Amino acid sequence: MGKQVVAPCVRLAQTNPRLADRMFSTVEDERGKYMVDALARAEGVKVCESCPLISACLASYLVDVWEDNNIIGGLNYVQRLHLAHAIAEDFHVSVRQLGSLPLSRVKAWLETHPGWREHVTKRVRTTWRETKRLQRAIGTSKRKSVSEEDKTRALPPVPTAVQLTLF
Repeated sequence: MGKQVVAPCVRLAQTNPRLADRMFSTVEDERGKYMVDALARAEGVKVCESCPLISACLASYLVDVWEDNNIIGGLNYVQRLHLAHAIAEDFHVSVRQLGSLPLSRVKAWLETHPGWREHVTKRVRTTWRETKRLQRAIGTSKRKSVSEEDKTRALPPVPTAVQLTLF
């Protein structure tokens, strides 16, 4: 029988669970608040990227429950959501319907699309840029002052209500 491969994150969790929590999850600080250790998370992402089981890990998380702030397969929640949208688009299903797909199909998709990480990064950046543009547009329209003329301008009359029979 072949040798069973153990994921590096599992080995790390067995030897140093506190470090594994800092790298892949949120941890509680001294005051009882949950925090993210950005430096440890960056190291966690590197561990995931070098893992031979990354496609199996991501596939199982995308098919099952995956709405949390943990690092899974080197991706955070927002990145996994963008990946889920990309996979769902290819399978012509909604993101919610990914759970009904066999795990093997999602894993096969990840293995046959080696550029999925770059695709996710591009989608996240594009979404971020679109959001910032929208925020700037809304912000500038809020800053416009209303002139006295606009305040006193006559408004068109409001039409009287018309009762209609729908059925």
